Amino acid sequence: MPGSGLIPIADREYSQLNEQTMRNSVEQELQDVSVRIRRNESKQTKSGTLAIRRFQFMFMGGGNV
Repeated sequence: MPGSGLIPIADREYSQLNEQTMRNSVEQELQDVSVRIRRNESKQTKSGTLAIRRFQFMFMGGGNV
């Protein structure tokens, strides 16, 4: 469906069903984005920690790790 990622044009008259559908869609997208952000933060933290440990091992001696 072309334009499916766009916000639909509002009807001239108020529609509670359309409002609820739109609200649910926006809430779900915000939750999905939040989950993706948390996943990326944990990946960065883990890879950063591994990089620091690798640096410590290579340049400060393996006995200190």
